[in-house]
Amino acid sequence: MNPRLNAFSEYLLRYARFSAKCDAHYILAKQRYDPATVFATSKIDPLPFQLEDFVSMLADIESEGGLQALLSYETGLGKTIVAGLVIKEILLRKQGANIMVIATPMGVPQWKQELEQKFGIRDVRVESMDTLKNQLDELKETGPRWDLVVVDELHRATPGNKRYELIKWVRERSDNFLALTATPHDGKHEHFIGRLQLINPAVNESNYREFLERHNYRRLKRKVEGLNGEPLFPYRVYSNTVDVDVSEEESEFYRAVEDYVRREYNAAFKTSNRKYGLIATVMGRIASSSVVAGISALERRKAVILKKVAERADQEELVQRIRDYMDGNSDEEFDEIANDVLSLAPEASDEIEIIDRIIELGKNVKTDSKAEKLKEIISKQVSKGNKVIVFTSFVETAEHLHRSIPNSQIATGRMPPDERRENINRFLESGNVLIGTEVIGESLNLQKANVVINYELPWSPVVFIQRVGRVYRYPMTKPVFVFSFSSALRVERRVLQVLYQKVQRLIDEFDEGSVAIIGNEISEDEIERIIQEAYVKGEEATGDLERKTAQALKHVEELKSVLELSEAGKMHVNASAILKNVSQLVTADDIRGFLDKIRMAGLGYGDPYSEPPFFRINNTVLKKLDVEDECVREALRVASELKPETAVLLHDRDGVAVIHEVEYVDSSGKVVAVDVVASSPETTEPYSVVRLLEPVNMEAGEIKAEIPADLQDRLKARVDELSSAVREKALRQAELMKNALTTVKSADPIFLKARKEKIESEVARLRKIANGGVSVRAGKILGYVRYVTSSTAYRELGDEKYSVELEVKKRQVELAAMDYVIRQEESMGYQVEDVHENNLGYDIISRKGNEEKFIEVKGISSGETVVLTVNEYKASQIFSSKFYLYVVRDPLQNPVLIIKRPPFAIDHIQYVIQYAVKI
Repeated sequence: MNPRLNAFSEYLLRYARFSAKCDAHYILAKQRYDPATVFATSKIDPLPFQLEDFVSMLADIESEGGLQALLSYETGLGKTIVAGLVIKEILLRKQGANIMVIATPMGVPQWKQELEQKFGIRDVRVESMDTLKNQLDELKETGPRWDLVVVDELHRATPGNKRYELIKWVRERSDNFLALTATPHDGKHEHFIGRLQLINPAVNESNYREFLERHNYRRLKRKVEGLNGEPLFPYRVYSNTVDVDVSEEESEFYRAVEDYVRREYNAAFKTSNRKYGLIATVMGRIASSSVVAGISALERRKAVILKKVAERADQEELVQRIRDYMDGNSDEEFDEIANDVLSLAPEASDEIEIIDRIIELGKNVKTDSKAEKLKEIISKQVSKGNKVIVFTSFVETAEHLHRSIPNSQIATGRMPPDERRENINRFLESGNVLIGTEVIGESLNLQKANVVINYELPWSPVVFIQRVGRVYRYPMTKPVFVFSFSSALRVERRVLQVLYQKVQRLIDEFDEGSVAIIGNEISEDEIERIIQEAYVKGEEATGDLERKTAQALKHVEELKSVLELSEAGKMHVNASAILKNVSQLVTADDIRGFLDKIRMAGLGYGDPYSEPPFFRINNTVLKKLDVEDECVREALRVASELKPETAVLLHDRDGVAVIHEVEYVDSSGKVVAVDVVASSPETTEPYSVVRLLEPVNMEAGEIKAEIPADLQDRLKARVDELSSAVREKALRQAELMKNALTTVKSADPIFLKARKEKIESEVARLRKIANGGVSVRAGKILGYVRYVTSSTAYRELGDEKYSVELEVKKRQVELAAMDYVIRQEESMGYQVEDVHENNLGYDIISRKGNEEKFIEVKGISSGETVVLTVNEYKASQIFSSKFYLYVVRDPLQNPVLIIKRPPFAIDHIQYVIQYAVKI
């Protein structure tokens, strides 16, 4: 047998140990010094703007004042992802960190699920804002300090309410504080300043703009881009109004309801008794939703009158509950409030006769024209492959529609939470239609759907935007279609037409911040007042609405500039470059590859490429593909302690190199970054380049490679980059420290003086660091490399088949095969990106809609096998669900395409370590 084949296993063992040691140091350096690492250890879609904002927050976390930030992304841009990165970072920095997330009741399970599935985090406290606000007294007695508090939906806290009091107290006991909301400004300036003071108590009228410039992270859907500069929201929102031709019976029912509503509003106007107005509001909205719901509400009202119930309800409390609901500050269903309103005791003895007549008219209605129109729209959309969500404010209507529409799912506040979540998940996984109330209008990711139907047009555009925001989220793959049913009541329909015509442009642009301002200046409470006046006074009420809306739109332009003050885009990290070049990012798949080298080196056993992955080292079992996993940490420790080995790698030149660490040190002596590099006599390049080179099964011979003395000059670009980053970070921290001086308060003048002196000393130190730059020093030697070209390798291995002419011919065949495959993919509607020069393990990325293929192209003139390099074979394992091997036989004359999918049957392994795959 050929002696070189006998030596193969020995060489492979040495190569595996060489790679394992170098990879271990590379991964450890990334974990300790690269802010992108937290992305890699999380199962998320990394986006440039998220990384840029996260990196900026890191400087705040490290500052004396800690993180005090407002994350005000528009809905669906990943506020939870950025917050998860911050949580992960705090946990990486401090074992057992005390962290709490405060969310809406509906958002609690969503937060727990996202943190566990995307970040592997299970031990963070996630609490309901409304539960905690009722436990505030108890918290004050037992509450600990928190290393980090994250508050979702900050706009629910308004100065004066219990949520505000809760968050204010929690903030005072937290070292780092991150607030999230898509709509921080509600058009009421004092509320806005109050919310900013929850984040930093030092904010006031004179400095709030400065605070926003530094600590507000505002991203808009129409402006965010992906890795290649492509818009992340390429599709529009198309809004349609649905008018229904009702039957004569339905028309008579609605006229009677409108007369009843007008009667109650007139009574409220004449007597200044808000009770009548509440009854009219509730009855009109329910009856215009559906005849079924209207009859149910009328019968409840009739039962109250017949029993002569004494007036128990507190009218002012009811008014406040309705206002809270309309302002989005209540987790009650409208139905819950409506029940209490409808139980108000009667005062007009003839009301029961009117109610009986309307109920009779309702029972005469044989055809539900509105529901039939809904079915028509749903049928058309489902036939196009779209998922549909139907929103209604009323449980009776939702239940009626659920009974009417086969195979639909339903989610209402009247259902047990587990059943509601189960129905929503069933819709997302396999359903076509979900019918729900406002419990699905906030804090849920429903972007698998792309059709929203408002069975009643919301009285506030804020609710409209929140509903659409459930589906208009990243990643979106289709345009979003919104259908809104007009009210069956003429007066209500006219008022809402005026409102929505004025704000249609903002809705079309999905301008959430502006819509929020409009919705708060002209709240549902205000709309109710205008509708009441329209019933009593006629058209002049809508004229008042037009004037108010025009005034609110003027305020929008002024306030938008405030909302968009942000430091986004000023970061020193080029996120696009980091994320586009996968070799610069340690991913879960890199950990798989590293553990596989540990296996090949005989240091552990298992299959890190299995699903779920299995691996064991020194009796420690892998639990997750994360650098913080105990098994991965043990593998990194073992590999980093191996002695330096030597490898022979295929390159475009012959030569030698030493693999070593480089430490970058600031003027205070602190190591700010560590890189693993390969230094040859000619150049110093990143180890990430070397990682992708193919190993050759041959002896290295004597290698004379040393760490060059001129590293500072060789790495000037990296030094300049880090010097700039250190300077920016130090100056920013110094500025934060100076700001902290203004918040230092104490009755003890000695303490106050000492505290200020300490801060001033720290500011001076930071400024010195900012001006000191970064120097380079050589670190550990990790291994040695001999580079060989193809001709050298084949010559030394004694392969007589090698020739320059053969290499030229092979290259021609490969180029022809690439050209053929690209044309084939484009003819089928795919967008093709040629990445063969990046040495990723595949040549082409081919995309169409949601589909993405990683294609390795091979051209052959004859034969029954093709050769995969180590990197290509590794890519076929890592990206098995997306990896395609396209073999083009005779691409120069008569091309024939053969498509293979992994796993591949290996025919044999060649001397230059490559895998021959049988086709």
